[in-house]
Amino acid sequence: MPTRSHLYRAELSVLSEMGKVVGQLLDAQNPLDRVFEILSKHLAVKRGIIAVADDKAGNLELEACFGLRALEKKRIMQSLDKEALSSIFDSREPFILQNDRTKPLVLNSGVRPDAMERHDIALLGAPFIHSDALCGVVCADALFSPEVALSEGIRFLTIVAEFISNFILLSRKVKEKERDLRNRNRALLREVSEGYNNFVMVCKSKPMVKIQELIETVAQSNSSVIVIGEPGTEKPLTARSIHQLSRRVDGPFVKLNCSVASQDLLDSELTSGFDKAMGGSIFLDEVASLPTALQARLLSLLKEKGCEGREGKRKQNETVRVITAVNQDLALNVGEGGFREDLYYRLNVFPIHIPPLRERKEDISVLVDIFLQKAAREYGREQTFSPRALKTLERHSWPGNTKELEHTAGLLAILAEDKMIDVDLPAFQLITRTFRPRREVL
Repeated sequence: MPTRSHLYRAELSVLSEMGKVVGQLLDAQNPLDRVFEILSKHLAVKRGIIAVADDKAGNLELEACFGLRALEKKRIMQSLDKEALSSIFDSREPFILQNDRTKPLVLNSGVRPDAMERHDIALLGAPFIHSDALCGVVCADALFSPEVALSEGIRFLTIVAEFISNFILLSRKVKEKERDLRNRNRALLREVSEGYNNFVMVCKSKPMVKIQELIETVAQSNSSVIVIGEPGTEKPLTARSIHQLSRRVDGPFVKLNCSVASQDLLDSELTSGFDKAMGGSIFLDEVASLPTALQARLLSLLKEKGCEGREGKRKQNETVRVITAVNQDLALNVGEGGFREDLYYRLNVFPIHIPPLRERKEDISVLVDIFLQKAAREYGREQTFSPRALKTLERHSWPGNTKELEHTAGLLAILAEDKMIDVDLPAFQLITRTFRPRREVL
């Protein structure tokens, strides 16, 4: 029989891999099929469906299907009629599709799934509830092997349902309003970039264009966002962009670094930070550094004041949108016992991975232009990099990422005697060794 530790690792693998394919969930031709590929890879899932409620009629539309024959799909969709959906919505509980019944069995307090015979069960199911409306369902066969209690599979299926429901809704909104949304947000992106020196939104590499699209998309929701990237990548600026493009733009944007304060001070700052951010957003940088005791405090604040799952129940000015940042996948900290699993699920709703600068060197020329413009305002002289200097910069590995590039561009602007900054590799290496910056995190 699989141990709890084995199940735990399998669950983390599923959620971690789902987080890495957020971009595919939004724009692939059959994005939700990828969900079942992941579930079948790490768990015992062999069959399943994802169905989304039609906005107008309230009927279910099949969005993804895995391992089911045509007759099975038809029978399942017929069983999930309006009457059944109404019952599921009223209870807001998981359900079971049985082989010998035409209607789903809602798992309310009077039903014990572990006492049921496995051969009577066709699929387990969990609903998506959003803005006080039923948005759809996800169904799958037993997620774990027969030795594991059905309640374990039902528990994890509800977590998966919460994880994917936001992506379904966001994807539909993108498809319905793509042209108008793009035009409006492009104008806002230019405004944000100018007002906040936000070079996240002006990079031209394919990875960063994808990041910009993800930012535009998730900004329209209230989902918690976690920004993942090496030190020196543009995590705070990414958080700022999400806030500026959201409906909360007129509310406060509160920043808190979880790694630089004592536990007592951080406890006080967490509480006051959520109070100050009410109606807006709070950005928790280096959240993986949060002591265990304060992780419980943060979880309590999220339940009390966060907006996840509270749309339609509380007004916007009564909730806080939470954006966090880490230097590596938070699932690693969970697996090592350094971070609470339940808090991880709360924060890791919509992950955005910022690639390091060494993987997108085509952005370097765009970034140094911005940094030289900043230097020109400070030092009163216009400068530019020669083609040789740009190639020299592109050959560097940039372990400090964009922050290191900004420091280096400013340094070269100060040292250059001419308007044209021209430096070869040996000279560049000498300068960077001599004026090595203090390690910072952006």
